[in-house]
Amino acid sequence: MTAWVLAGVVGAAVASGASANAEVRPGAGSGLTIAVDLTDNVHVPPQELAEAEDRVAASYRAVGIDVVWHAAPAMSGTPAGPWRIIPVRVVLVPHDKAEAKCDQEGLGQTVTGIAVSGAPDARGRIAYIFYNRLERLALTQGAPVSRGLGHVMAHEIGHLLLGVNSHSHDGLMQPNWLPRETHVQTLTKDQVRAVWRRFAESETVAHSGAEPTLP
Repeated sequence: MTAWVLAGVVGAAVASGASANAEVRPGAGSGLTIAVDLTDNVHVPPQELAEAEDRVAASYRAVGIDVVWHAAPAMSGTPAGPWRIIPVRVVLVPHDKAEAKCDQEGLGQTVTGIAVSGAPDARGRIAYIFYNRLERLALTQGAPVSRGLGHVMAHEIGHLLLGVNSHSHDGLMQPNWLPRETHVQTLTKDQVRAVWRRFAESETVAHSGAEPTLP
């Protein structure tokens, strides 16, 4: 199977197939939520985008972290009472701008996304997804485009949560993605602990119903 590269922070990313760590849960109802502000400059078909978003949510739900999308009704389904919100921004970049950005950053042809390091600062947490590249990869490998899009978004969000040097040998943060792998990847135990250490004491929001403030 062909593996495509997922770079790191500020780098690009595509991760690969290892078993999901579904047993890694900080605790049901513990309340860590990733609030994703998604900008779709590609105009992805609605069904495909919904499936990709579901895959992102599944990747983090497996380790006890909720994902909500900006202005999504799903926010009302998050745990009652105070919880910790991590705002991130994900931008789907059209072909011409994606290639220009890759040229500017010196990124290879197999790079499908880039995460801008800024984990301590909400306004610096931005991931760019090069849709045309992951679409081409998925189609040539006989994999659903939504699977690739969901995986790349989840991987890049992982970089935003973990910061620099956050690739791993296992799980979601592997540096390569195998398009024909069907199971959902997630963070390793050590990565979950790192996310909680980073955000448990800083940038917490006692949320009682209003939408989170996004960058």
